[in-house]
Amino acid sequence: MAINPWFDRFILTVIIVNCFFLAVDKEMESINKYSDDIDMVFLLIYTVEMVLKIIAMGFFMRAHSYLRDTWNVLDFVVVILGWVSLYLAEQNISAIRVIRILRPLRTINSMPGMSGLVSTILNSLPIMFDIMVLFCFMLIMFGTIATQLLGGKLLSRCFVPLDKEWEVNPGAQYVTSFNETMYAFPDNQEMFCQNDCGDRVDAESARLYGNNLVCLEYRNPVYGTFNFDNILYSIMNIFQIITLEGWTEQMYTVRNVERSNFFDIFFISCVLFGAFFVLNLMIAVQFTYLGEAFDEEERRQKEIQEKLN
Repeated sequence: MAINPWFDRFILTVIIVNCFFLAVDKEMESINKYSDDIDMVFLLIYTVEMVLKIIAMGFFMRAHSYLRDTWNVLDFVVVILGWVSLYLAEQNISAIRVIRILRPLRTINSMPGMSGLVSTILNSLPIMFDIMVLFCFMLIMFGTIATQLLGGKLLSRCFVPLDKEWEVNPGAQYVTSFNETMYAFPDNQEMFCQNDCGDRVDAESARLYGNNLVCLEYRNPVYGTFNFDNILYSIMNIFQIITLEGWTEQMYTVRNVERSNFFDIFFISCVLFGAFFVLNLMIAVQFTYLGEAFDEEERRQKEIQEKLN
């Protein structure tokens, strides 16, 4: 009975129902009122399951006995802590009820696929650490390149001083600069610049403003977060590029600043090495260990069946 598939499915259903009651414990008054009785019912079911498996498999001494399996040790600890929490609750130690949140961990042992996934993560940690070191090295390398090539180049904008008698869009955005002189974006558009604005305006703006546009330090885009002024900001933005979240907008912004497609090579290289190479390398490692974990789990189940039969 203890190794019958239907018994495992029943225990899995009990765990799911237990998780539901834990989730709505504080939300539904009717459940909260009988929470102690409900906890006792679930704890008794888990205890009966543990006792049946110990009788069928043995406790510790024999091969493939109950405590020889790591996941059964987890179930054993959860059940024992459940009884300990009931005793301590009688001693008015209310914080011990937090132990109840360990019960959903029993799904790891109730679902062979789940235990395989967890084993995959644990077994692949050493090699994943090596890949993480490679990933961090790549971030620092690209971050250093970005800081050297693009540091400070996203700060400046073209402005028109408002102390002149030029017509300015009524909805223009203003900024206070040095000596409390007010400036506005020409044509209400943010135009990046380096030293001067001569090549940043169209013919109509050039005719209207002449050579009176000034290039001033304003702020970096995206509320000051998109910049490569130091290594920390560079690493943060390169990480965003690797996640493929808005990386094209960043590339077009730099293209607009530099008036060149040259830096497209840098952004595409970040995507190729980061998103396509390193991250897929992590997936390949997990896939390899996952296959080994499932094979090991299948072999273990067969040995247990042969031993009990």
